[in-house]
Amino acid sequence: MVCVSDVATATSPPIVSTLDASTSHGGTNGLCLVGNITDFGGYVSCKFWFEYGVTEFYDYSTSHHITIQTGEVYDRELIQLRPNTTYHFRACVSNGAGASYGEDMTFTTEQTSPIVNALATTNVQGTSATLNGFLSNLGGTPSCDVLFGYGLNENYGSQTARQTMTTTGLFSAGISGLTPGTTYYVRAYSSNSLSANMNIGCTFTTPTQSNKPPICTITADSLSGYAPFDVTFSMTASDSDGSIASYALKIIDYGGYGENNGKKVPSTQHNTYETPGDYCAYITVKDNDGATSSDFIIINVKQPTNQPLSCSLSVNPTSGIAPLLVQFTMRAIHTNSRIASWSLDLDADGNAEYSDYGVPPTAIPEIAWRSELLNYDTPGEYIAKLTVTDDQGAAVSDTETITVKEKNIINTITDMPGFEFIALLGAIVLLFAVKGKKR
Repeated sequence: MVCVSDVATATSPPIVSTLDASTSHGGTNGLCLVGNITDFGGYVSCKFWFEYGVTEFYDYSTSHHITIQTGEVYDRELIQLRPNTTYHFRACVSNGAGASYGEDMTFTTEQTSPIVNALATTNVQGTSATLNGFLSNLGGTPSCDVLFGYGLNENYGSQTARQTMTTTGLFSAGISGLTPGTTYYVRAYSSNSLSANMNIGCTFTTPTQSNKPPICTITADSLSGYAPFDVTFSMTASDSDGSIASYALKIIDYGGYGENNGKKVPSTQHNTYETPGDYCAYITVKDNDGATSSDFIIINVKQPTNQPLSCSLSVNPTSGIAPLLVQFTMRAIHTNSRIASWSLDLDADGNAEYSDYGVPPTAIPEIAWRSELLNYDTPGEYIAKLTVTDDQGAAVSDTETITVKEKNIINTITDMPGFEFIALLGAIVLLFAVKGKKR
């Protein structure tokens, strides 16, 4: 719907102020970004969002929302922040006349404990196995130490050698001297100069000497992508000297996990990761004699980047006698973002005569809109400008030049439909007349 009623009063972009980051609304490290919209610039509503990052170039953006009330203080919770890091942020608003931005502000996240998780144990044999873990956060220090505790109960009792890590990622340790046909408990530990942490833990069972351990695998159609990231997992399980008695499939997000259990291992499992981060999906199977086997993979979900928009504006006709009727065709194409708003300025004076929020209700990433016929009454050269803004604040424009001629006998004739054909026919007649006189 074209908002003609807004156009009459819209004179400028809205005005917003950036306020101090708040600790009253929770959020990662107790932080929420806060802004205050003081003027809608003549429109009845506007879009608002925040930009933030470790520099004033603001690498990230929150989602866009519409508000219809000025003087409103709005906030957005942040997730996936780095510990002990200074962030820049600013409040952002836009209407059909354009976007404006609040002051640059900063906040610093707190130092935290390193975060570690024990993953599925692999290469389980009668007397040996490989313990696996994943360090997802160093806790705000340059490095931290990790190790495994394992034993016959949740008191553990044995430990692997300490490993020092300077980056997040996988770590493993081989253990031996195990007893066949025995269930072991495993837990991962991490510590830095500030604090220590440990995870809930898991178990595995060694096969007896007469029992061959089961075999299982887990794969994914893709291991890395931008949020929201849809993954299809494929699983297999077999036991050469018995049968699979049970399985557990876990999709871990290092703050909780989704788990499926049962006797029949599914061939596929789908999951959509909405939040950037590293995730581990693993499967553990147990055979009819109690031996277990596991396999896992790491899924990397990246922060989505804003892909550029493109738009085009065309007019028909591009020139003619006043009053000139012109038809506009607008086209906008987007990839990983949505069209938040568009505006059409008929004479490039900075005031859009036509504008609207959002896109038509369609699933395809391409929209086209044709305006009504518009009447240019005054002769002159006009520049029409189309501006399209996505829901992450990026904007692109395209222009067309329209020439409106003054009405007189010459351009009345030259602009008549079929003038070119009439002129050509006249030239042919004149040529034959000249040849006739020469004879």
